[in-house]
Amino acid sequence: MSKTKHIKVRMNQRAIEQNIIDLVLKFSAIQTIGTIEKYFLTKKNIDKTLRLLDRLRSRLVHAKDKGGIVLVKDSDGTEITTYRLPKNIKKYKIKKSTPNFMGMH
Repeated sequence: MSKTKHIKVRMNQRAIEQNIIDLVLKFSAIQTIGTIEKYFLTKKNIDKTLRLLDRLRSRLVHAKDKGGIVLVKDSDGTEITTYRLPKNIKKYKIKKSTPNFMGMH
């Protein structure tokens, strides 16, 4: 995403780093006025996001306790089966993926 000189100066003056801007874009409330969007990352939004992360962490720990989980689905997205990750997983070629925190509930 492109940035104006103004925001670059303000970020520097106010010690707001890009990773904080990324959080604002992901977890804030949005107000639209014409073609302008304002993003508000309030304490309430932050608390809600932290609760979501707590639930996500709990689910991940549960999956880890099972040794990992495999999901099998076909190319149209239909989920076929699921099972615990086998211990001989090294024989499988794993495609690395980036977690999607936007879709968490």
